[in-house]
Amino acid sequence: MTVISAIIEAGYCVHATDSLLSIEDESGNRVASSESGRAKAILFSKLRGCASFWGSVTAQKGFGMVDLRTILIDRAKALSSYSGSINLDDYMNELSDEMNARFKDTRIQNRGVGIHFSAFEAVEGIGDVPELFLITNFRGDYSAAPEFAAQRQTFFTLSSETDYAFEKHHLAEYRIKVANELRSGSGFHYCNGQPELFGEALPSVNGRYTSSTFPLALVSAIVDVHVGKVDKNKQIVGHPCLDVIIPVDGDPWSHSSMELVDGA
Repeated sequence: MTVISAIIEAGYCVHATDSLLSIEDESGNRVASSESGRAKAILFSKLRGCASFWGSVTAQKGFGMVDLRTILIDRAKALSSYSGSINLDDYMNELSDEMNARFKDTRIQNRGVGIHFSAFEAVEGIGDVPELFLITNFRGDYSAAPEFAAQRQTFFTLSSETDYAFEKHHLAEYRIKVANELRSGSGFHYCNGQPELFGEALPSVNGRYTSSTFPLALVSAIVDVHVGKVDKNKQIVGHPCLDVIIPVDGDPWSHSSMELVDGA
């Protein structure tokens, strides 16, 4: 389980996550894994992007298993040395294909896995515009385990989630509408985690934070609610909570600690 929150604005994208990576021991208790304590958000500097993830995160790798965090770190490192141009839609579809291949035999055990992947892309005549891709096998029902798919989210959000023509949302006419909305001062907020936890935490957070600090404040409040209610051996999210801010120009930075954010 993971709690993640992201904000997409004209000048930057923000990702915030909890940092508890846990496994179940022989007694059925949740214990922290060796990778716990680091952000569940991976930097992709080549794309001026970041990928935060949630859900059960083990997948097939040959005769063994690999976690989603490692898959994303490996991809970020490989991409950092690539000198060619990158089409975002092609790259996200390739990542979805890799997820489907790796999770093929474990999809039933890995329902509701997902990635929020933000990046900036150049739009002719208007400049750099942020996008958030949702890559997930969750379709509103945890009893099924369909294939992973990548979908652009910003115009879908702008349409109040009524325009499902995702395959067209990369076109300039849609991207310009998103850019105009963001440059008017609006921002898009995305979350994933247990809905009831978000509902309980929001009243203590709303109106108290600027946009760039809101995701970290929200995730921290959610983790506080969970930790306060659940026995330590049953915790599925936990502190420290971490964030990363990716500006359209300049280096990524954090309100928490960049030393705990992986990627390349």
